[in-house]
Amino acid sequence: METPVLDLPAPVAARLRRPGWRDPRLLVGVVLVAASVALGSWAVGAAQRTVPVWVARDVLAPGDTLRASDLVVADVRIGAAVDGYLRADRGLPDDRVVLRTVGAGELVPLRAVGRADALEVRPVPVPLEGPRPATSWPVPPSTSGGRRRRTSAPRVRTTPAPRTAHPASSRPPSPWRR
Repeated sequence: METPVLDLPAPVAARLRRPGWRDPRLLVGVVLVAASVALGSWAVGAAQRTVPVWVARDVLAPGDTLRASDLVVADVRIGAAVDGYLRADRGLPDDRVVLRTVGAGELVPLRAVGRADALEVRPVPVPLEGPRPATSWPVPPSTSGGRRRRTSAPRVRTTPAPRTAHPASSRPPSPWRR
Protein backbone atom coordinates (compact mmCIF):
# COMPACT_ATOMS: atom_id res chain seq x y z
CA MET A 1 0.00 0.00 0.00
CA GLU A 2 1.46 3.15 -1.12
CA THR A 3 0.72 6.50 0.35
CA PRO A 4 0.86 9.40 -1.95
CA VAL A 5 3.34 12.10 -1.03
CA LEU A 6 0.67 14.67 -0.78
CA ASP A 7 -1.05 12.76 2.00
CA LEU A 8 1.99 12.79 4.38
CA PRO A 9 1.98 15.31 7.23
CA ALA A 10 4.23 18.32 6.60
CA PRO A 11 7.15 18.69 9.06
CA VAL A 12 7.03 21.69 11.38
CA ALA A 13 10.00 24.06 10.93
CA ALA A 14 12.00 24.83 14.05
CA ARG A 15 11.89 28.54 14.67
CA LEU A 16 14.70 30.47 16.33
CA ARG A 17 13.82 31.96 19.65
CA ARG A 18 14.30 35.64 20.10
CA PRO A 19 17.61 36.13 22.00
CA GLY A 20 17.21 37.34 25.54
CA TRP A 21 19.40 38.52 28.39
CA ARG A 22 19.38 35.11 30.04
CA ASP A 23 20.84 33.35 27.02
CA PRO A 24 23.83 31.21 28.22
CA ARG A 25 25.88 32.10 25.11
CA LEU A 26 25.69 35.78 25.98
CA LEU A 27 26.76 35.14 29.57
CA VAL A 28 29.75 33.00 28.45
CA GLY A 29 30.79 35.73 25.99
CA VAL A 30 30.67 38.43 28.67
CA VAL A 31 32.74 36.27 31.06
CA LEU A 32 35.36 35.61 28.34
CA VAL A 33 35.70 39.31 27.49
CA ALA A 34 36.00 40.29 31.17
CA ALA A 35 38.63 37.59 31.80
CA SER A 36 40.70 38.64 28.79
CA VAL A 37 40.65 42.31 29.86
CA ALA A 38 41.74 41.39 33.40
CA LEU A 39 44.52 39.09 32.15
CA GLY A 40 45.75 41.70 29.65
CA SER A 41 45.91 44.47 32.24
CA TRP A 42 47.78 42.18 34.65
CA ALA A 43 50.33 41.25 31.93
CA VAL A 44 50.96 44.89 30.97
CA GLY A 45 51.31 45.90 34.62
CA ALA A 46 53.77 43.07 35.31
CA ALA A 47 55.84 44.01 32.25
CA GLN A 48 56.17 47.59 33.47
CA ARG A 49 57.49 46.71 36.95
CA THR A 50 61.12 47.77 36.68
CA VAL A 51 63.78 48.68 39.23
CA PRO A 52 66.51 51.31 38.69
CA VAL A 53 70.03 49.87 39.10
CA TRP A 54 73.54 51.22 38.46
CA VAL A 55 75.32 50.15 35.26
CA ALA A 56 79.04 50.69 34.61
CA ARG A 57 79.58 53.34 31.93
CA ASP A 58 83.14 52.09 31.25
CA VAL A 59 85.24 49.25 32.65
CA LEU A 60 85.71 49.61 36.42
CA ALA A 61 88.98 48.16 37.71
CA PRO A 62 89.64 46.89 41.24
CA GLY A 63 90.60 49.78 43.50
CA ASP A 64 88.65 52.43 41.55
CA THR A 65 86.57 54.72 43.76
CA LEU A 66 82.87 54.37 42.99
CA ARG A 67 81.61 57.67 41.52
CA ALA A 68 78.29 58.58 39.93
CA SER A 69 80.14 59.89 36.86
CA ASP A 70 81.37 56.32 36.16
CA LEU A 71 77.85 54.87 36.34
CA VAL A 72 74.55 55.12 34.48
CA VAL A 73 71.06 54.34 35.79
CA ALA A 74 69.10 51.66 33.92
CA ASP A 75 65.57 50.38 34.60
CA VAL A 76 65.61 46.58 34.56
CA ARG A 77 63.20 43.70 35.17
CA ILE A 78 65.12 40.96 36.96
CA GLY A 79 62.67 39.99 39.69
CA ALA A 80 64.09 38.73 42.99
CA ALA A 81 67.67 38.84 41.65
CA VAL A 82 67.64 42.65 42.02
CA ASP A 83 68.82 42.26 45.62
CA GLY A 84 72.24 41.20 44.30
CA TYR A 85 72.82 44.49 42.44
CA LEU A 86 73.52 48.09 43.42
CA ARG A 87 70.14 49.82 43.28
CA ALA A 88 70.01 53.42 42.10
CA ASP A 89 66.89 54.28 44.10
CA ARG A 90 68.80 53.72 47.36
CA GLY A 91 71.59 56.12 46.45
CA LEU A 92 75.28 55.52 45.87
CA PRO A 93 77.20 54.32 48.95
CA ASP A 94 79.95 56.66 50.22
CA ASP A 95 83.63 55.71 50.39
CA ARG A 96 83.26 52.51 48.39
CA VAL A 97 85.71 51.03 45.91
CA VAL A 98 85.41 48.41 43.22
CA LEU A 99 86.62 44.99 44.46
CA ARG A 100 86.60 43.16 41.14
CA THR A 101 86.53 44.14 37.49
CA VAL A 102 83.12 45.29 36.28
CA GLY A 103 82.75 45.40 32.49
CA ALA A 104 81.31 48.31 30.54
CA GLY A 105 77.52 48.00 30.38
CA GLU A 106 77.44 45.44 33.21
CA LEU A 107 75.02 45.83 36.11
CA VAL A 108 77.11 46.60 39.20
CA PRO A 109 76.85 43.63 41.61
CA LEU A 110 76.88 44.30 45.35
CA ARG A 111 79.75 41.82 45.75
CA ALA A 112 81.89 43.92 43.41
CA VAL A 113 81.66 46.96 45.71
CA GLY A 114 83.13 47.30 49.20
CA ARG A 115 85.45 49.16 51.52
CA ALA A 116 89.04 49.84 50.52
CA ASP A 117 90.42 47.57 53.27
CA ALA A 118 88.51 44.63 51.76
CA LEU A 119 90.41 45.01 48.49
CA GLU A 120 92.37 41.84 47.78
CA VAL A 121 94.59 43.19 45.03
CA ARG A 122 97.36 45.74 44.90
CA PRO A 123 98.58 47.78 41.95
CA VAL A 124 101.97 46.78 40.59
CA PRO A 125 103.68 49.29 38.30
CA VAL A 126 105.84 47.48 35.76
CA PRO A 127 108.10 49.35 33.34
CA LEU A 128 107.74 47.76 29.92
CA GLU A 129 110.02 47.83 26.96
CA GLY A 130 108.86 47.02 23.48
CA PRO A 131 105.24 46.69 22.45
CA ARG A 132 102.71 47.26 25.19
CA PRO A 133 100.49 44.28 26.16
CA ALA A 134 96.77 44.64 25.53
CA THR A 135 95.73 44.71 29.20
CA SER A 136 97.33 44.40 32.62
CA TRP A 137 95.75 44.52 36.07
CA PRO A 138 96.74 44.32 39.74
CA VAL A 139 98.06 41.09 41.21
CA PRO A 140 96.52 39.71 44.45
CA PRO A 141 98.80 39.79 47.50
CA SER A 142 100.51 36.64 48.74
CA THR A 143 98.36 34.48 50.99
CA SER A 144 101.20 32.61 52.73
CA GLY A 145 100.31 32.75 56.42
CA GLY A 146 98.74 36.18 56.14
CA ARG A 147 102.16 37.83 55.65
CA ARG A 148 103.07 39.63 52.50
CA ARG A 149 106.15 38.18 50.94
CA ARG A 150 108.33 40.07 48.50
CA THR A 151 109.44 38.11 45.50
CA SER A 152 112.42 38.95 43.37
CA ALA A 153 110.35 39.27 40.20
CA PRO A 154 106.80 40.65 40.31
CA ARG A 155 104.08 38.61 38.66
CA VAL A 156 101.94 40.41 36.07
CA ARG A 157 98.90 38.99 34.38
CA THR A 158 98.38 40.09 30.81
CA THR A 159 96.00 39.26 28.04
CA PRO A 160 97.20 38.74 24.50
CA ALA A 161 96.91 41.60 22.06
CA PRO A 162 93.75 41.48 19.95
CA ARG A 163 94.05 39.96 16.51
CA THR A 164 93.95 42.48 13.72
CA ALA A 165 91.82 42.09 10.64
CA HIS A 166 93.28 41.24 7.27
CA PRO A 167 94.29 44.51 5.57
CA ALA A 168 92.35 43.81 2.36
CA SER A 169 89.04 43.07 4.06
CA SER A 170 87.30 43.14 7.38
CA ARG A 171 87.63 39.34 7.70
CA PRO A 172 90.72 37.18 7.94
CA PRO A 173 91.51 35.23 4.78
CA SER A 174 89.71 31.90 4.42
CA PRO A 175 91.95 28.84 4.65
CA TRP A 176 89.80 27.21 1.95
CA ARG A 177 90.25 29.91 -0.67
CA ARG A 178 93.51 29.94 -2.63
